[in-house]
Amino acid sequence: MVKPTRAGKPPHFNGKGAAIHDHVVATMRAVLASDEAYPYLDPAANRLLDEARSSFLDLQLDSSSIIAHGEGVLIFPWVGTRKLQTLTLALLAREFKASHFGHAIELQECEAEKAMEALRDIAGSPAPSGEELAARLAQPALAKFDTFLSDHLMRLVTMVERISAKDLPLIAANALGNQTTHEVA
Repeated sequence: MVKPTRAGKPPHFNGKGAAIHDHVVATMRAVLASDEAYPYLDPAANRLLDEARSSFLDLQLDSSSIIAHGEGVLIFPWVGTRKLQTLTLALLAREFKASHFGHAIELQECEAEKAMEALRDIAGSPAPSGEELAARLAQPALAKFDTFLSDHLMRLVTMVERISAKDLPLIAANALGNQTTHEVA
């Protein structure tokens, strides 16, 4: 049974949290793209939602998945954690300086056109082997007993539980979306 804390403070969770499913990310995007009101939100939550929607529209994320940011670009593929990780690993395999940046992939020292070119290439190529991508994961041991697995078994766990190599061409094609890009102010 869940009980409120005496101090009324939210609970603290250690760790990085669970993976986010594609459906959750799609719902987040739909909420940001809509103007639907949610009567159960308190005033502070409504203000935060309005700010998020304003940023979403200001960045033109309703029509573009790639935006210039500083010396690089941000790619918003609007997919869950597994697919985001998969695309990040594929970009690393192509020698990009790629990393997760919230729900986006940050490519450092990269122009938008080069990112679109790489996504087009990934989208038009056969899916790579999961083992090839899994081998690039910097920290594959995440679960409690992962440290006891051999490198080969750890790659197999990563292929099954943490990436989605077979979906990579579709992930890249969807990330291309509308191919217009713009600069973050």
